[in-house]
Amino acid sequence: LKDIFRNTNNMNWVVIRAKNLFLKGGDSMSLQTIEINGIKVTFDKEKTSSYQREKLSGCTCEGCRNFYKTIGMNTELSGFLARFGIDYNLTDEVFWYDMGEGDSFYYDSDGYYGVCGGFDGDEFSFEKSGVTISFLKTACLPVDRKDEHFYIGIKGDFPLILNEDERDVEDKKLSDKMISLFKKNK
Repeated sequence: LKDIFRNTNNMNWVVIRAKNLFLKGGDSMSLQTIEINGIKVTFDKEKTSSYQREKLSGCTCEGCRNFYKTIGMNTELSGFLARFGIDYNLTDEVFWYDMGEGDSFYYDSDGYYGVCGGFDGDEFSFEKSGVTISFLKTACLPVDRKDEHFYIGIKGDFPLILNEDERDVEDKKLSDKMISLFKKNK
């Protein structure tokens, strides 16, 4: 199977193969391999999606909610993540920093999404959809993943887009944050 995945900004993304592997107990694993800028990336979309639903919960602090909303409004970026089985509202972690003041306020944000699979060669990054997208073999995150995986990192300066009613409404207490971290590590 060879099909054009997307061709934008001089990046050829090509689906090289998709295959089903059957494991003990009848479980199947559907691997896809795509090529991004000459690097082969192999992943299991269904396993990634399942892991996110079972192990992750989206943070509800203002910085994280702003990150999720910004990604969701960027249909090209959220579509890119969905091709890997990623729900953009379920990160392994988001780091954000308040920057600027008043009308020039923004969040310097880094979000990390775990993907079941791997890629050949070194880690790499590229600019797309107004952010830097990185493919990372490791990341210093509060998760203990045992499966073969890599991370897609999203870095950008995101303006505050939450409306007044959405701001600080759901700020979590420290105890809620700890419960969320423990759920991620189950």
